[in-house]
Amino acid sequence: MSKPLPIIEIFGPTLQGEGPLIGYRTMFVRFGGCNYRCSWCDTLYAVLPEEVKANATWMTPEQIAKTIQAYREFVPWVTFSGGNPCIHNLTDLITHLHWGLVAYLHRDARGPIKGTEMVLATG
Repeated sequence: MSKPLPIIEIFGPTLQGEGPLIGYRTMFVRFGGCNYRCSWCDTLYAVLPEEVKANATWMTPEQIAKTIQAYREFVPWVTFSGGNPCIHNLTDLITHLHWGLVAYLHRDARGPIKGTEMVLATG
């Protein structure tokens, strides 16, 4: 079994509200933890270690993919957000999402995607 990841929330289907994919239907996966402390951050509950500890649900990539795949006929995009999802090894999650035929992935974060060479649509 894959290593669990700190998930603050999974929500959708909804419309992407910012960036190059504004208006597209998507599911959001908000990861806990961040290696930045941006002054404009509006999700400190997903950034600050004490908040992540209090708010995160630890889910395996399999559990996350199963949750998202329930909506795949309605939503072609999955957005990884945070915190900073790029600090986590997302290889297993991306693999499970591809096996489940999720059409596109988008990340809303800074930095390279840790642990994978897969190409994602980035904004």
